[in-house]
Amino acid sequence: MVNDFKELAPNVAVSLVYCGVELDRFSNKYSTMTEQNAITTESIRNVQCKKNKLLFIGRLCETKGLFTLLHALKLLPKAKRPVIDFVGDGVLKSDLLQFVDANRLTDHVNFLGAKQSTWFISNSLHYDAMIVPFELASNGDRDTGPVVVKEAMALKLPVITTYFMGCKEFITQSTGLHVPPKSPSKLAEAITQFYAMSFLEIESMKDNAYHRVCELYGAKKQAGKLSSVIEHHG
Repeated sequence: MVNDFKELAPNVAVSLVYCGVELDRFSNKYSTMTEQNAITTESIRNVQCKKNKLLFIGRLCETKGLFTLLHALKLLPKAKRPVIDFVGDGVLKSDLLQFVDANRLTDHVNFLGAKQSTWFISNSLHYDAMIVPFELASNGDRDTGPVVVKEAMALKLPVITTYFMGCKEFITQSTGLHVPPKSPSKLAEAITQFYAMSFLEIESMKDNAYHRVCELYGAKKQAGKLSSVIEHHG
């Protein structure tokens, strides 16, 4: 967006201030084993218990890539399909329910309705990762910089998303997984890749994401940047 503005008005000062995350609220509720003590093979074996459960949070609308997600789920062998909880409401709910029923995915998809942010904070540890395959809607609509991705990073919840809009800035190769939008096959591959990762690889991804959101996307830091911009141009 900054680049677009600079191209439209090269002589106008353009400042970048991200929508920040309240790190005090969206804080990790546990300390990793690497912070507690040295990791041994036995301790990894005792703790590494993936739940095969993914989380989607957002409006049930076209920009979220929900049918792409369901098609990806359908492509996975039944024995390897994770359960996906959909948190949110929207115009596509009825169509999504019909698709789930028609494609016999009812054992792997739950629609939980809209929830407060406090629910996300309290329940993030119940999931292996957040999955949000954003894409361009047929009418040209799109999500720009989804805050929920940064909130997941702050909660040390791994993110599987698409290389689209703000997500290609938030998520790097060391902080999450992203695939091209509108590609069920690539998304299915990413899910498979994630569940093939070791405990240490996932812990490293969580820590890298947490440090990235603290360094770049904290609300206090962004508020300070906004204040500085206003004072400078005032």
